[in-house]
Amino acid sequence: MRYWLSIVATFAAASILPLLASEMPVFEKADIHTRSMSALYSQELLDNLDCIKHTFRIKYAPKDWKFLLTGWDLDDQIAKAKSKVLEADTMNLDDGRQILMQFLYSCYDYHVKAVFHSTSFSYLPFRVKSSQGRYFVSWIDEKLLWERGMNLKVGDELISFNDRPVSEVVDELRSRHFNRGLPSTDNALAEIALTLRIGADGQNPQLGKVPLQALRRGRQIKGSLEWFYGDEEISPPFTDNYKALISSGSDAQSTPHSVFHKSMITPYFKSFVDVYKKINRLRGQTNDIIDDDFFPIGHFKSYVPLLGKILWKTSHPSTFNAYIFEHPSTKRPIGYVRIPSFDVQDEHNAKEFAYLIKEFEMSTDALVVDQVCNPGGDLFFAYAIASMLSKTPLVLPTHAFTITQKDVHEALNYLEALAYVDDESSAKETFGNSISGYNVDMDFVAGAIKHFQFVIDQWNAGHHITDQHHLYGITAAKPHPFATYSRPILMLIDSLDFSCADFLPAILQDNQRATLFGTRTSGAGGYVEMYSYPNLFGMSLFSCTASFAQRTGNNPLENLGVTPDIIYDVTPFDLQNEYSNYSKAVNKALETLAYPGYSLRSK
Repeated sequence: MRYWLSIVATFAAASILPLLASEMPVFEKADIHTRSMSALYSQELLDNLDCIKHTFRIKYAPKDWKFLLTGWDLDDQIAKAKSKVLEADTMNLDDGRQILMQFLYSCYDYHVKAVFHSTSFSYLPFRVKSSQGRYFVSWIDEKLLWERGMNLKVGDELISFNDRPVSEVVDELRSRHFNRGLPSTDNALAEIALTLRIGADGQNPQLGKVPLQALRRGRQIKGSLEWFYGDEEISPPFTDNYKALISSGSDAQSTPHSVFHKSMITPYFKSFVDVYKKINRLRGQTNDIIDDDFFPIGHFKSYVPLLGKILWKTSHPSTFNAYIFEHPSTKRPIGYVRIPSFDVQDEHNAKEFAYLIKEFEMSTDALVVDQVCNPGGDLFFAYAIASMLSKTPLVLPTHAFTITQKDVHEALNYLEALAYVDDESSAKETFGNSISGYNVDMDFVAGAIKHFQFVIDQWNAGHHITDQHHLYGITAAKPHPFATYSRPILMLIDSLDFSCADFLPAILQDNQRATLFGTRTSGAGGYVEMYSYPNLFGMSLFSCTASFAQRTGNNPLENLGVTPDIIYDVTPFDLQNEYSNYSKAVNKALETLAYPGYSLRSK
């Protein structure tokens, strides 16, 4: 055998290779290397697109809706992406990632996103927020800002960024990274990216100084800030001596009864959490505890100002910023609670919220629920919150969701196990007292049995995307057994509310349980699933929407979001004066909300 191999090798070297060489164009050595690297990246990207196409074909639930809304077609969009690869003169890691992300962006879906293995980021210690085409400093990281020697203050109007109009830079970021459908949401995400670039999100972190120009009460302020920069510690895969880099996959941890923990959270939130832990170390903090207002979304305290004289507030470390205030004009006691996110999977936070609701029910005439800038979270925690905000059942949205053999297998296993659950004691022994705070009882078990049988029946009927169905057979959120609120509710929403933060206001509005105030939510209307596979583009995972939800009346949440009953757009005056007009508008809404036709207790 070795003899014949040596003969073949000799023949190839003596005849075939010289012949091939005579037909090859003459390139410089560096040019040949560049072209070979480019070919490797191109082929890797084509392979990645095939993997993603396969997953989307099986698991992307809103595809029919996307076709109706925008003409989106999976085959067409993949073909467009592949054409860009084949038509490119050269291809590198960043070029390939941009093509891949442009395909994902074509879905117009805030749940669809790629996350890359990357350690790089860049950060300027302030944030901006826009109103009426103008951009204002909305938050500053005092420690790092003063360290850099720039005298910016909240309320300053930013005129230019890196010697370009701010609007031009924001528009460019939005077009490149956030062109998802709702202009107000896209613009808000681009405003965050103006001063925070995250390599793991496929953005290009910056180096060097940025000239800035701002106005403060008509006075011009000029200066520059140098980017805080985190190095990229993961080298590109294709170099002179490259080795295969295999994706480590999702870092999601196993959760008991994980089939019930449907994720309804924007994937951007994890990126923000990860990078702000790194920024914390720049600020000299060695732990992962982050200041209340450090996050652009999901922060403990929102931009909503104090609404009146405080009569009572939580006095211990809490998940929720909550207080009771005296209404400025009516002098009535009004409750306020901030829900920063729904990203929990245990009973503790739900119990804490229940105690707050009990206090509000005893002591207030109306309640303000603040969920602006909320990234979403766990479906059942949102159901738990809903169950505490009404003394009557709240009808829930339905979902059409993707199923495979895995889901059928899980359904069969649960049906077998639930056959032995015959009373509330055994139900709680099986599931615990609650699922993320939503109470477990025999109605819950009956709904679960109905749900799992539905999955099997749909599969047997040949459906890979089910008909519309109440998830887990729960048609309505039952009133919570410990605490419920019976008085009027004003819920504050905005364009940075995602997923669960789309669903809760939709549930309350559809059941006429709350008045919604603010701007339209993002329209992330389903639950999200994460997927990973071995690849050399450094993609840790990508996400897609695995269900398509409909509100009462068969109105989709996806792309449409929730429109408030009282529309209020933040004004330049708000951004320069601590949201004082916003506060007045909220209190005005409370006057009309809480009192006509409502029997108030005596003062």
